[in-house]
Amino acid sequence: MVVGSHPHVTQGAEIYRGKPIVYSLGNFLFNGFDTPATLTGWVLEARLARAGVTQWRTRVVKLGEHGVPGLDDTASSPCGDSNSDVVRRCGSGK
Repeated sequence: MVVGSHPHVTQGAEIYRGKPIVYSLGNFLFNGFDTPATLTGWVLEARLARAGVTQWRTRVVKLGEHGVPGLDDTASSPCGDSNSDVVRRCGSGK
């Protein structure tokens, strides 16, 4: 699994040679920006086994008015599993 985080915005995901790549998780705790893209980030959850990543998903986090992050339970973001070479859109699980 490869996970990026530098460009301050979320940047999608893909499966490459059976392994997940999450290009950017965006901002989680970074105050000082004011666009919707820079106030949004992902939290990554991954299940691991000896063979590698078996399941993974991202959950949308938005920075609030005072720079405090909170889950956005209405938004979907990328997820996948070891049985598929396709990245899906998954909800927050609620």
